[in-house]
Amino acid sequence: MLLGEWTNLQPAIASREQGLVASATGAHAGLLGWLLRRDGCVSCRQDLSGCFLIVGQSFDQAEILMLFHETFGGSITRRGSGMGLRKPLLQWRAGGQSARTAAQLLAPHSIAKRRQLLLAAEWPEAKSDREDCKAELHALKKYDSAVAGPCSWEYFAGFFDAEGYIQQKCGGVSLVLQIKQKHPRVLECLREFLAQRLSKDTTVGKAGESAHALWICGLTPCKQILQHLLAVGLLCKAEQAKLVLGLMPETAAQVHAELGCLTGNQVFGKRLGAAGQERARKIAVLKAEHELLNVNHENQQCSAFHSTSRGSDEDADEDAHDRAVILLILRRQAAWAAGLLTPACWVRGSKTLVGPERLHADVRGSFCAEAFATSKEVQMDNKQLRVRLNKSAWPILKCFSAHGQTYSLPLRAESRDLRRLPPEPVLAYLAGFFDGDGCVTCKPNLSGCSLHVGQSFDKAEILMLFYESFGGSITLLFRGIGLQKPALRWVVHGKSARTVAQLLGPCSITKQKQLLLAAEWPDAKSRRQDCKAELRALKEYDSAVAGPCSWEYCAGFFDAEGYIKQQHAGASLELQIVQKHPRVLKCLHAFLAQGLSKDTTVGKAGESVHVLKIYGLTSCKQILQHLLAAGLLCKAEQATLVLGLTTETAARVHDELGRLTGNQMFGKRLGAAGQERARKIHATQAQATRLRKGGQLAEASAKLNEIEVLKAEHELLKAYYENQQLVEYLRRVQSLHNNLWEGPIAHGM
Repeated sequence: MLLGEWTNLQPAIASREQGLVASATGAHAGLLGWLLRRDGCVSCRQDLSGCFLIVGQSFDQAEILMLFHETFGGSITRRGSGMGLRKPLLQWRAGGQSARTAAQLLAPHSIAKRRQLLLAAEWPEAKSDREDCKAELHALKKYDSAVAGPCSWEYFAGFFDAEGYIQQKCGGVSLVLQIKQKHPRVLECLREFLAQRLSKDTTVGKAGESAHALWICGLTPCKQILQHLLAVGLLCKAEQAKLVLGLMPETAAQVHAELGCLTGNQVFGKRLGAAGQERARKIAVLKAEHELLNVNHENQQCSAFHSTSRGSDEDADEDAHDRAVILLILRRQAAWAAGLLTPACWVRGSKTLVGPERLHADVRGSFCAEAFATSKEVQMDNKQLRVRLNKSAWPILKCFSAHGQTYSLPLRAESRDLRRLPPEPVLAYLAGFFDGDGCVTCKPNLSGCSLHVGQSFDKAEILMLFYESFGGSITLLFRGIGLQKPALRWVVHGKSARTVAQLLGPCSITKQKQLLLAAEWPDAKSRRQDCKAELRALKEYDSAVAGPCSWEYCAGFFDAEGYIKQQHAGASLELQIVQKHPRVLKCLHAFLAQGLSKDTTVGKAGESVHVLKIYGLTSCKQILQHLLAAGLLCKAEQATLVLGLTTETAARVHDELGRLTGNQMFGKRLGAAGQERARKIHATQAQATRLRKGGQLAEASAKLNEIEVLKAEHELLKAYYENQQLVEYLRRVQSLHNNLWEGPIAHGM
């Protein structure tokens, strides 16, 4: 029965695409509560072309679905056929343009689902953006994404119709109104609304491990609130509300019985009748009497024991002494055992950190490749050398250098007068670098956030720029093992972190939402867990905020994430920036297209990453010149080097560039001789192809044999070259130990 009329669901009510009724603002606010129900949701279509708005309800409370249908169109279909105590379910659903329009109308009144509704209303046309929006919608449902805003009695009525519960305590003349939610923010908004309108001090608290509840207790306050809700259109629970408004001592039993009939089948067969209530009251009295008698009996026994135990004090002292002696012996045994088990070398996991003496013996030993070994044998030696390197720790770094000055570690925390802001170009550069290499984390006790940036010890200038601009401290992040150099970290906590986040946020693209969250971290402990979840969710999808870019931002971002590639060691360049999510790359692409009319490309690079590429010697040089002028720092030496790239300088530039690009390709980059061998192999392959196409098969076969010989020689010499580099690197690590290295000069490492 729907609004007093039978409605045929065979077939389902047809979707109505005619103009939506948008006149009743109060009605929209009331309806919003229903979208907050666990059976109502915003979901994206399978083909990601848009979103659905869905609300589910039992078949015998379909009036609310008809109200949605008459207001917004859409359709009503059967959701579940019903089984046993579970009644048949219906659902209202709107899709396409109807869903967009309904979302636009509902969003301004929403609290819990405003962000989801706005996302549905602004669902992108570009297919490339839809996957990110799907991920964002999924993330919004994982944490308390409610947006605190003004409430109304209409909204309250809709929300209570969806999630409220009227409880008659103990079947007597007492009422409790309750609303449960997974997240508390919407409940806090309702509590504040009631406090302002009725001066009712309701409570919000935990209800179990993962839920929160709003409670309103007392017969008079509950009746007063229910009267307000009925006046503004309470629908599904209207009959229950009217029933309990007549609750008094004389009607308590009748109200309890009828209320049980109206509250569904959740506790079917479990509710007590009048006789059961009477028995329960009698049992409660008996239990109270039983507990009182138990306490009295225990008190009497304790008094008797106390009076007879005074004569046994000496025995008790002897027992205590014996226990103390035994405990002392056990402690000595534990200390002795710990001394015996102290390891001679430090082991963490399965990686033993090799000391300098052992390392010296290894380097002098069999790991240097012998002459006349095959390429496979040398490659095996190289693998073992790399295993040794992965276990060879650097000495502890105790200082670092930046701009020719040496600083001790840790560089103590300092506060800065941030009323004197860094210049706007510096802020933009630092925001770009932070977007690339920075991280926002919440503290373990959730009292606030920390901002930190990590960098190799030999590129500490960028950390000093953060330190000089914002204060904070610089500490050792990683001691260094083998080819992995020691790393430093700039970090800022507390109020300073809030201020820095406020300064960097407006200039940020990738981490703007994270920085704003850190800047506005709540003082209320009850909200911090949700903010932690929100921060984690922001890192799982493309939460970048498209905004204006600048050369300073580009310089910072390229310093953190960029890569200068000299193709085939020739007079050709390529600039690359790789990211997990594409939005920031598209912003950079649009900026470069406007500033220099360079049509850069943004595309997929593997299954889960995206890349911005800029090709061409002239284009790359032009962009690098702009970046240097805007303050490029970490990659300034590389950029300056490749600006001099010509055909004549290609080999020298390639060698120098390899030295400047870290140890990611250590031992794998070809030297000048290796490049020449590779070119010779390529030229011989081209000759063989021409001979084969010309029908000179014998000559082509001879060339192919020559190629096999050249390749074998090339592989062997590559392996020897790698072997020499690895052995030399091991010797350098050993020399650091021999010289009691404290940092930072470590040439060639």
